[in-house]
Amino acid sequence: VRLAVCSTSNEKAVSNLIYTLMGWERSSKFQVFAGDMVKAKKPAPDIYNMAVDAMGLDKSRCIVVEDTFIGLGAAKAAGIACIVTKSSYSA
Repeated sequence: VRLAVCSTSNEKAVSNLIYTLMGWERSSKFQVFAGDMVKAKKPAPDIYNMAVDAMGLDKSRCIVVEDTFIGLGAAKAAGIACIVTKSSYSA
């Protein structure tokens, strides 16, 4: 299973958060795609399109796990299936 984090935050913040929460071994399995890497942030699909292209994936075989409705809009605009988790951002 290929894993990525696609966040509107900047790359340094995202990488640091993943490392802090998961440690080196687990965090090293994720590719990071961040808001400062794309022209338009979510709800534009740019970050998901970048991740799919960079990782050489087929959108029909991908799934996005989101915690915001803005992210859901981005995933839908990219044509990728999405599950929204309940959080303070989506409540």
